[in-house]
Amino acid sequence: MFSPRHCGPTLLEQIDGLDMSKFPAPLVDIKNRDQRDPELDKAFARYPVPYREGGNSAYYHPVADSIAMPAFGDFVSGNAFYATLAHEAIHYAERRVMPHGRSEWWFSVDQPCGSSA
Repeated sequence: MFSPRHCGPTLLEQIDGLDMSKFPAPLVDIKNRDQRDPELDKAFARYPVPYREGGNSAYYHPVADSIAMPAFGDFVSGNAFYATLAHEAIHYAERRVMPHGRSEWWFSVDQPCGSSA
């Protein structure tokens, strides 16, 4: 059984005696997008599951194998739109890429939890 208590440090800051000057934190450029970001639009266009804008909720539809999103302008910011789209894309990955995703339950209702066959 997995227990996080048995895991080692996961962050550099958790390692006692480590000289943090050798590991500088990366600079993060946080953009407040009020308009569409062409670079992110291209990245999501290459994603293997299509998405459409319109409607009033964001969700991954497993039967249609697509993502539904409200219109870009309906979000409080561009960051919120892209964060929501990335979140919905995770549901596709969970179903298609990860071998034991939580959404696997709908493949077999009588299958015991934690097993894949």
